[in-house]
Amino acid sequence: MTLPKALRNVLGVVNGGTLMYTFRDGDVVLQPAMTYPIEIYTDERIAEFQEDEEAMGILLDKFHEKKGWEYDPKTWSIREKKTPYRAKKKKA
Repeated sequence: MTLPKALRNVLGVVNGGTLMYTFRDGDVVLQPAMTYPIEIYTDERIAEFQEDEEAMGILLDKFHEKKGWEYDPKTWSIREKKTPYRAKKKKA
């Protein structure tokens, strides 16, 4: 579809650019398509992500331990660590 240059300028679309369209109340609404750069990850880059994830997990575990917290995977939440109940000894 070829649009007049003046309309392309108003829409901010360069020659050969991509537009999105929607129908609204019987009208056709044009707007520039948002495009984002795509990165194809190499095996080495994926390994970096995994190393970062493991390192972050270790840091979080240490932080939670220091605070007396624990992670509950069922609820995906952090809570105070449960301590075993100890009955108080009766005074003689």
